[in-house]
Amino acid sequence: MRWLLGLLGCFLAANAGCVPGNDAPRWCSSDSDCASGEVCGSPDCHTVAICLPAGCACVQSEFGYSVPGDACRNSNARECNCDHATCGNPRDSCGTGVCLGVCPVGESCAVCLDDKTCDGFEICASSYCIANEARTEAVCRPTECAFARLVPPLCGTPDAPCGQECCKPDCTGRVCGEDLRCGLSCGTCEPESFCTIDGRCQLDSGVAACAGDLRATPPLIQVERFAGDLPTPRGGLITDGTYDLVATRQYQRDPFADVYQRAALRFSGGGTQVEQIYDNDPNYFADYDTPHRLMSVATEGTLLHFSVTCPDTVISIYRNYDRGFTVQGSELWLFQPSLIEVYRARQ
Repeated sequence: MRWLLGLLGCFLAANAGCVPGNDAPRWCSSDSDCASGEVCGSPDCHTVAICLPAGCACVQSEFGYSVPGDACRNSNARECNCDHATCGNPRDSCGTGVCLGVCPVGESCAVCLDDKTCDGFEICASSYCIANEARTEAVCRPTECAFARLVPPLCGTPDAPCGQECCKPDCTGRVCGEDLRCGLSCGTCEPESFCTIDGRCQLDSGVAACAGDLRATPPLIQVERFAGDLPTPRGGLITDGTYDLVATRQYQRDPFADVYQRAALRFSGGGTQVEQIYDNDPNYFADYDTPHRLMSVATEGTLLHFSVTCPDTVISIYRNYDRGFTVQGSELWLFQPSLIEVYRARQ
């Protein structure tokens, strides 16, 4: 808009002496910065002040409209144009307006680095003038370079669309989440922890409620669909140690099943005590408030009777529950009515 008003000011300019031609304008802050017979002002009341012949500076009418000075109303008005504008000198023939889109992609637009010459207008054609981090050079780059994260292949090589320089993330004081400069990852938290807004890992409150340092390990488990009848539990001897969930085999759909995306069990006391931790699958019924539990275990044939001892907040239907089980080599299978959880001994 300011450029258009500047162009309008040139249309109303009275003669060739009212505004500078192709010569660079002389910026000013007061009349004392200008030569005799000149004043410090603007031909359109919007562009920055330059030295103009007296009477050519814009004045306000009694109705509040911007009008040029009296000396700009002669009949020999000249029209501003961008016929000779270049990347090095992007101003129009009047010297007061900035010509848009005069630089093709790949050309230097370093003239705009001073934040004055281009006056906030885009001189690149169908692209953006993008400066390097040190602001020692600027080049017309494709539009995506102004909005996308500058990571390879957009950058990193001299012939990359956005140039050789990529965004340098700043993870100072952060160990997780995205950095504030480039939006790139500063790291991830261990399972059962979340990343705070200031980039620090914090243990989930539901995990800290019970003693123990058991943590589940990646990756996340996807439910596997199985046809046919659910196998029959065969029991066996459970060896003390840590077991990681490696598979969930579902034989029929049951939204009330306890289904985990990631889980681990640590048996101790000859299989009479167990520590459990899990990340629940949000599509099923597993309790997400108490993902870390301590339980006592009693074996009866092919059944395991679990009794939750911590935390106290476990709802009543979860405090005592049974699972059929099968020990198969290094694997422990726990049976629910609709699925089998497959755990494998941690090495």
